[in-house]
Amino acid sequence: MKNILFVALTFSLWIAGCASGPTSENLTDKNYMLKTVSLRSGGAFSENTCPVGARSWRHDSLRRLIDKANACERYKKTARLEQIGNLLAERFSTKPWGAFYLSLAAFDRSDNQRALWMIDLALKNAPQFGLLHYQKGRVLLALNELASANGEFHTAVRDEPDLTDARLYLAKMDVREQKYSNAADDFEKIVEIEPSDYAAWANLGETYILLQKPAKAINAYEHAVNLSPQNLRYQLRLGSLYENTKNYAAALNTYEKAAALAQGSRMPAEDKDVDINKKIRELEKVTQVAEAAKTKAKSGGNVGETGGGEQ
Repeated sequence: MKNILFVALTFSLWIAGCASGPTSENLTDKNYMLKTVSLRSGGAFSENTCPVGARSWRHDSLRRLIDKANACERYKKTARLEQIGNLLAERFSTKPWGAFYLSLAAFDRSDNQRALWMIDLALKNAPQFGLLHYQKGRVLLALNELASANGEFHTAVRDEPDLTDARLYLAKMDVREQKYSNAADDFEKIVEIEPSDYAAWANLGETYILLQKPAKAINAYEHAVNLSPQNLRYQLRLGSLYENTKNYAAALNTYEKAAALAQGSRMPAEDKDVDINKKIRELEKVTQVAEAAKTKAKSGGNVGETGGGEQ
């Protein structure tokens, strides 16, 4: 079986605020929007955004409280996150954020039953918000309720198409179930949203290999290599794809880059059976033969033309 990389298929949650129009009339205050972003692309908040003092933040606006809660979740300061969640639940009882952050805090403590109870409360206030369904899917997954978790992840993507972490989970499940076209669709959407995610490009390439679409696999791996040029595994995979499609010059060039990388790094265990220097020697012979054949053909054609002129 072909090895699927899925290097970055970890399902983490991050939400960041930005000044914009509201996403829903009953969901946020005017001139404020919550945008879902993957932790894989970094976060906008420093650890200091999570408050140290117990009282200084209690009269902050909804936006500032959510910023603080995001930072507390990002840096796993669970006790403070729970305090902010309780305050949000008291001050903004018609909005989902108090229960949402209390669900996150419980989830971080592995209290999954409380996390489920809280996210269900949040969903009562915002039943069509994908981020909340994503959180519920995470909790159900931790409870080993796989079918229900899958349903929540699908709902999350339906309600919020740019929620990449949910798409990553669904793509992984589709590959397991050999639904490779569905997985490719999800990875294509992920790289459209996060074009600098080299792992997603590599996973898209692996999916195209399973779909027997070598040209698309090469294109995806070229993106992965360009974004992560020091990744030896990606270089080897791209070299293999070039070799399999008989693009020997490109394969040789890629293996030479891999050889340079291998000199200064330990090769991954799964790649120990790849003799890069042997590959280079073989490809040098192939490219030399191909070049000689081209030269001979070109030379022969010129002679024939000249001979015909003299006759």
